Amino acid sequence: MAYALVYSTPQVHIIGEIKGATGFTENRLFCKFEVRSGSNWTLLAGKDNGETFEEIRDDIDEGAVWDHPIDLHYKCNAVRGWPKVYVEVW
Repeated sequence: MAYALVYSTPQVHIIGEIKGATGFTENRLFCKFEVRSGSNWTLLAGKDNGETFEEIRDDIDEGAVWDHPIDLHYKCNAVRGWPKVYVEVW
């Protein structure tokens, strides 16, 4: 009986959301985001950049609520270059 060695590539699923923002004095806010990773990482599924909708607040003491989903699927050859999330609030 022969056995074949099967090597599988490690995979990572990033599932979460951009909930919102507080501490801004403007009444209209949205968020731009980008997930950056090194050359050892390949995005298999999902969108690694985008923006939320614009939240228009009547009361600036309340935080902006976006609840924007993030669902990414990566494969990797090495841990170096782990994905990082960058966000900007506009």
